Amino acid sequence: MAPPEEVRAQLARCGQSHLLRFWAELGPAQRAALLAALPPGLGEHCRLAAAAGARQRGPPERLDGRMEPLPGRLLGSARRSGLAALERWEPEKTSCGRRDTCLCCDKCAHSLDLNLPAKRWGWVGRGVKISKQKQK
Repeated sequence: MAPPEEVRAQLARCGQSHLLRFWAELGPAQRAALLAALPPGLGEHCRLAAAAGARQRGPPERLDGRMEPLPGRLLGSARRSGLAALERWEPEKTSCGRRDTCLCCDKCAHSLDLNLPAKRWGWVGRGVKISKQKQK
């Protein structure tokens, strides 16, 4: 059974005739569901969608110009934090068993900083090695 001619014509006008590509493989219930799912204003909807897509054909908007750094009051600081806040963060800081720059697990590997002072190069070397192993 071929799709109704009026449906075929409507979809062709909207540029959506590909929706009927598998019509022959559908059962009667699936065909009825497909026809019921076609909205009455499909042509207008497709025209509006095509116009919106045409307006946005340019390069995507860069967000760099609108981004601003977070205010210092939103960032944590051992110097500015009270004793209670530092005590709340103590378990987090030592969750990997180290009290220093922690590179032993995924959770803490982001703390790797290649600009560490020279006395910390052992940590940096270990961190680079760990990150290379994780990339494999």
